[in-house]
Amino acid sequence: MNTKQITKDLQKFDWQFIINFGNSLGELNDSQFRFMKGFVMETTLNVLDPMMNVVRQIHKDFDWETHDIGVELKTLFSQKLYNKNGSIQKNTNIQFTNSNGSNTKSSLDPNEIADITIGITQNGSFFVPKKTVINNLVKKGDGFLLKLPHDQIIPISGPLSVTQTYYFPWKQKLDDLCREAVEEAKKSYDEFYKNSRSVKR
Repeated sequence: MNTKQITKDLQKFDWQFIINFGNSLGELNDSQFRFMKGFVMETTLNVLDPMMNVVRQIHKDFDWETHDIGVELKTLFSQKLYNKNGSIQKNTNIQFTNSNGSNTKSSLDPNEIADITIGITQNGSFFVPKKTVINNLVKKGDGFLLKLPHDQIIPISGPLSVTQTYYFPWKQKLDDLCREAVEEAKKSYDEFYKNSRSVKR
């Protein structure tokens, strides 16, 4: 894995737009919708780089064809990567896994860790290779916490502030989509049983 080239290619992403857009997802902060933020940001990276194929597998969100590697994405919009003076914060902590009480492992199998992990915060983005993840994982409760010292982080955006925000009615659109799906299913259901009754006659 060519870390230098990966860094260069990640730095080409439009991180200003990504930070702007990610910080516009406040409507999804409710507990019932919070999982959608990661889903939306995965789609965002794919739109910006179609070679970043979304797979949404356990421990891997993308297959990045450009480098033939697996990528995990962590959306961390409740955190900041950079201090006000532009320096990287001393430590960045990421809830790397959470098994809802089923975890009995003392360490993660390296095969369960993507080749690189990208983190997107309120004011900047970074990535770390698999080896860095392995070396900095700490078992915590039923999951694993990734505790990254500042010198282990590879920055890819530089410090950014939000320059523009966007509004999209996420909850309403999701509700509309759910209703559309239910109505289509009910229509199919009604037609099936109507036809079944007519055949019996």
